Amino acid sequence: MKNRILFASLIVALLLSTFVVVSGCGSVTGGGGGGGGGAAGSPWIYVGNENNNSIMVIDGSTNTTIEPIDLVTYEPYSMAVSPDWKKIYCSTGTYEVLIINTTNNTIEGSFTVINSQKSSGMVVSHDNEYLYMTGVSTNEFFKIYLNGGYTYETAALDAE
Repeated sequence: MKNRILFASLIVALLLSTFVVVSGCGSVTGGGGGGGGGAAGSPWIYVGNENNNSIMVIDGSTNTTIEPIDLVTYEPYSMAVSPDWKKIYCSTGTYEVLIINTTNNTIEGSFTVINSQKSSGMVVSHDNEYLYMTGVSTNEFFKIYLNGGYTYETAALDAE
């Protein structure tokens, strides 16, 4: 019983955290400046930092912080990584979903999903076709077509 409670607590903690781990998504570039994916096989960890509107990039093999990704006016909430590890989708407090390129740690675009402010969960489908996310305040579920102009469908979540 004690192990079940500990396991359930760990799952809840992971679900409430805003971070993703990306492994082997490029090669480190020389010199200063903005990143470059990480050496093949070494994980980079992306952690949302609401206090300074950035995403911290950590090299998991050395536990050192790489230059953060500055989001300017966006507060990061949930994040999801694509199956090929090339993109991270980050929901914000302004209904925007940012698209982050993990090979150079830059924001390559964004799209709006009305009522998705401060999404509490996101995941990308295994075929990289859809982004699924929840809306906190509206109790809605979103299915976003990643290869179809970021159009989306919504469904109400039952409170049961």
